[in-house]
Amino acid sequence: MRGLNKNSVLGRCTFCKYTVREDEEKFPSHYAKITYGRWICGNCLLGMEDSVMNAKKGADSGAAERAKALGYILDPKSGKLVEIKKK
Repeated sequence: MRGLNKNSVLGRCTFCKYTVREDEEKFPSHYAKITYGRWICGNCLLGMEDSVMNAKKGADSGAAERAKALGYILDPKSGKLVEIKKK
């Protein structure tokens, strides 16, 4: 199998259209990731940090609220749902 040549084009960022290149030391290319088959450059990943953290906090607290409504609680040690004993 042939390897990629240095500085060959791997793809383009889905959001800002930055060209991601192999072995490039610039920040956007160096930290670029593929997510769901699409490239996201390092600059766009940093721009999403606040939104991602807020979504994670909301998902975590929402899961606990949904579990309580169904009659379960989350065990903090194991992370599993435990049925609430009704009196």
